[in-house]
Amino acid sequence: NPSSGGNSSPLHQQRNIQIQVLNNNNQVVLTKDGSLNYNQASGNFKGTIDLGTSFKTGFYTVKVKIGQSLTTLIPGIQRITQNQITNLPQAILTGGDVNNDNKVDVKDFNFLMDCYADLTAARNCSDLNKKQGADLTDDGSVNQFDYNFFLRELTNRQGQ
Repeated sequence: NPSSGGNSSPLHQQRNIQIQVLNNNNQVVLTKDGSLNYNQASGNFKGTIDLGTSFKTGFYTVKVKIGQSLTTLIPGIQRITQNQITNLPQAILTGGDVNNDNKVDVKDFNFLMDCYADLTAARNCSDLNKKQGADLTDDGSVNQFDYNFFLRELTNRQGQ
């Protein structure tokens, strides 16, 4: 988000997303993968995900997850109408999930520190996926900015 002082030019302009649609009994009725694209003007990722022609009109809650973030409940109950576009409210995702297990914990910290390279070389960061996961600011480096980001997000330990 440009107004937060974060990275307004991420290296990866497209992100994979998974959404879960839940009914009024909090049961998952649909899980769908899609992609989001970075919008430079707004500083947000946006996208459209087709739920399919058999999805039934109704009231649902929606959860979203992208890499390096915790699963997040979209605010409010959503009326989703079959074969129509539903605009969901903006959600702020909690980052720091370096190993993608839907938690921000010591395992993520260890991955981050294995790839941390500021004044010295990284300790143990040969796997490209590991480095990309540890690069929380998506600027191509794992350094003090990623470390500070991780510390800020540490208070949000588990996804929804």
